[in-house]
Amino acid sequence: MSVERAVHLICTPHAATIATTLLWPHDYDTCHPCQHRQQGPRREILLLPHIPAARLAATHEAGHAVIYQRLGVGVHYATTEPAPEDPSSVGGHVSINLAPDDFRPVGLWAGPTAVHRMLHERGTPTFADLVDVGCNARGDSMNLRRCGLPDSELLAARGEAEQLVEELWGSITRVAGVLADAGTLTGDQIRQLAAG
Repeated sequence: MSVERAVHLICTPHAATIATTLLWPHDYDTCHPCQHRQQGPRREILLLPHIPAARLAATHEAGHAVIYQRLGVGVHYATTEPAPEDPSSVGGHVSINLAPDDFRPVGLWAGPTAVHRMLHERGTPTFADLVDVGCNARGDSMNLRRCGLPDSELLAARGEAEQLVEELWGSITRVAGVLADAGTLTGDQIRQLAAG
């Protein structure tokens, strides 16, 4: 099995959209060039290979958790764990107290926005890095699309998330550092770590 960056498996226009907006294209599944690039032998997609998988997942989930708490949303826990199909890949989840149809776009943006912020802290991200951020947050992007808001409003929510992530960056990095090692943090632990 070959290993490739996500940017090589997505058509150029969709890669540009992802890198610019961090939104997964709504027409990806029907895009012939994207589907054509997916054909052939199975390939492993390597997202942000220069960042340890546990740290990537922890930063993403810490962004969600800290920002949701700032927005007054109850956070039950945040967790990261190796993917069952690929132990070198780490996924995560934040359990929150919201109705299933209450998406809170700013909170959904907080995960990928935190990873985006981390990349900029390490230097200037490449085009492939930005595509990876959007691909890593595909589930968040799909939930953002379910909000039914036009892209202009979704991107305005991203701007608000960016401001909150910048304001709370110290809290997010503290939570992410502990979450990467612990694997699970309760809402109370997240609140205590975020407070410093």
